[in-house]
Amino acid sequence: MCYVWQTSDNIQNCLAMSESDDHIEGLLDRRMSENTRRVIRSAITVFSAYTRARNTSLSDLHRLPQTEVNKLLCLFYAEATKKNGSSYTRGAWVSLRYGLQKHFFKTCGYDIIHDPAFQSSCEVFSAVIEEVKKQGKTVVQYKQPLSAADLSKLYCSSLLSTSNAVGLQNKVFVDLMVHLCNPARENLRGMKKADFCISTDSTAGRYVSLSNRFAKKHPRDASDKTGRKRRMYSLPGNPQCPVASFEKYLKKLNGARDDFWQKPTTMMVTEENACWYKNSCVGKDTLASKMKTLSVDAQLSTIYTNHCFPSASMTTSESVLD
Repeated sequence: MCYVWQTSDNIQNCLAMSESDDHIEGLLDRRMSENTRRVIRSAITVFSAYTRARNTSLSDLHRLPQTEVNKLLCLFYAEATKKNGSSYTRGAWVSLRYGLQKHFFKTCGYDIIHDPAFQSSCEVFSAVIEEVKKQGKTVVQYKQPLSAADLSKLYCSSLLSTSNAVGLQNKVFVDLMVHLCNPARENLRGMKKADFCISTDSTAGRYVSLSNRFAKKHPRDASDKTGRKRRMYSLPGNPQCPVASFEKYLKKLNGARDDFWQKPTTMMVTEENACWYKNSCVGKDTLASKMKTLSVDAQLSTIYTNHCFPSASMTTSESVLD
C-alpha cells in the first residue's frame, strides 16, 4: 500500500493549482464574445423550459449518463416549438444547438455535436432541419427587405452596443448600410478611412458622407438617384446617434492601418483604451455575411442578407432611431 503525505507545501500547491485553473477559466469566459454568451443563455432558457415540461431539470441532466441526455435531445429536437406554437427557423435551431453544445461542454465535458454518444440526436436534428426547409423556413430569404420590427429589435439588442469592439463595429455597419453605404455593399472590403468625411450643413446639422475619393472610384454608390450625395445625419442627445458611433469607431481604429473594417481585438477593452482593433482587416466573407450573422444572433424573424436594406438611403435617422 502506498501513502501520500499531505504536507503544507502539498496543500499550498493544490490551492495554487485550483486558483490557476479558476483564473484560466475566467480568462476564457471573458474572451467569449457577449454575442456568444447571449446565444448560450437563450439556448439554456429554451431547453430548461422544455425539461421542466418533461418533469425534469437541466441540473438533473448534468448527473445523467450521456445516453439519457442523448434521448432527451432527440425528443427536444423533434418536439420543441416557440411559445406561440410555431416551429423554429433553421437559423434559430442552429443557434439553439450551438448554445447547448457550449453549455454541456463547459458543465459536463462532452460535445453533443461531435461525440459518438450523440449520433442519434444529431440524426434527428438533421431530419428536423430538412423538414424546416420543406416547410419554407429556409436559411436565407434572399433580398428579403428588413422589417421595421426587426430593425428596431436589432438596434435594441446588445449586439450593437458601443461599449465593446464587436458591438461598436456592428452598430457602425448597420448605421452605414441603413443611411449611406447600402449601394456600396459590394465594395465594403476595400473601404478605407479616407472614404468618409464628416461635414456640417447650412443648418448646423452634422453628417457623414462618402468622400470625393470614393465617389471618383464608385460614382453610382456615392450619390442618390437625383445626383445628391448620400448623407448620414447626427441625432444630438440620442444615445443611438449614428454620427457619434461613427466618430467613436474612427477614434478606436488601429492607426497602423488605413482599412476601415479592422478585426476587433479579442482582449477586454475599456473606454480608456486608445485602440480596440487589430492591425489586420476583416475578411471579405465575414463582411458579406454580416447580416446573416446578426440575424441569427439577434433571433430576428428571418435570416437576412446585406441586400435587405432599402437601396434608397435615408437622409435622416429619426425614422429608424426615434
